[in-house]
This record gives sequence, structure tokens and C-alpha cells, in this order.
Amino acid sequence: KPDCAWTLTVLWSVLVSLSLSLSLSLALSLSLSLSLSLSLSLSLSLSLSVSLQDVQAFVGDTVILPCSNSHEALLVKGTVFWRFGDTITVYDITDSSVNFDEQATSYKNRVDTFPAEWTKGNFSIKLRDVRKSDGGTYTCFLLNVNAKNKVQLTVKDRPVTPTDSNSRNGDVRRRPDRVSLFFALLLGCSLLCA
Repeated sequence: KPDCAWTLTVLWSVLVSLSLSLSLSLALSLSLSLSLSLSLSLSLSLSLSVSLQDVQAFVGDTVILPCSNSHEALLVKGTVFWRFGDTITVYDITDSSVNFDEQATSYKNRVDTFPAEWTKGNFSIKLRDVRKSDGGTYTCFLLNVNAKNKVQLTVKDRPVTPTDSNSRNGDVRRRPDRVSLFFALLLGCSLLCA
């Protein structure tokens, strides 16, 4: 029986050792998987590219808000969301198809894109009849490649030129120029004929 006790003690210590080894291995595996998922999430956040462009327009203009990326994942079936202030839906392209379901009413019938350009990675939009309220930051989210382009649109009132405000006076002021031109032509012809 003493040999049996000794054997049980050895077996118990081997079992505890295996259990500790298994726990250590499991902890190491868990640590490794945690490290792997941490590095994976870090690499995803590092791949996010952001660019900022400034665009200026006058009230009533038509303006292009640029957004392009030549990553292959976009060229096949691109999913691109245009947002104003990150929340208001301006234009959605889902799997290379236009989707107006969530478009804000203030942008209805004023925004177009260029589907023939999508295969080249160009997802720019054209905004017609620009309003003062359109001024601000637009974001083009390129979901397939985890990238986004930001466009800062500055909208100004169209400057009033003197000719615009006094169109009748503008014509009167131009008459002396026309008379001078007429006399210069007349003088030139008379010199040539002489």
C-alpha cells in the first residue's frame, strides 16, 4: 500500500502539472488571440484614410463635391454614402446602385452623380442650385475600403456688380465706347482709301 500512496501522489502531481500546463497554454492562447484581435483592430483603424478639400460656391451655382478612391474593392461593387454633417443623407450608392430611400428632402432633385465614373473610383456628386444652408462639411464614406473624404463647402452670396444693379445706366455708359470705335474704324478706312 505505501507504493500505491506514492503512485497516487506522483499521479496527482502529474495531473496538477498537466492542469497548470493546460491552464498556462490556454492563457497563452487567450493572450495570443487577444493580441491578434488587438493588432487586427489597430490595423483596421490605421487603414482609415481621410482627406479634406475646400470647395467654394455662390448661391444659385452648381458645384462638384469631389470623392474618389481607386481601391479595387470599390471598382467592382462600391458602397458610398454622402452625408452632410455626418448625419444628414445627401446621396447613397449601395452595391453600385443609387438608393434615394433615406435622402433628406432638402437634397431631393438637386444632387446627381456620375455612374460611368464609378468604375474608375470617382464617386463625386453634383449639387445644383446651391443654397446658403448647404454650406458646411460633407463626408463621402467609402465603406468597401474603410475610407472617407471630407469636403468643406463654403457658400457666399453672389457679388452685385455695378452693371447688374444699373443695367440701363450700363448701356448709356457703353455708347461713348461704341461711338469712339465707329470713328476709329471710319478714320482707318479713310486712311486706307487715300
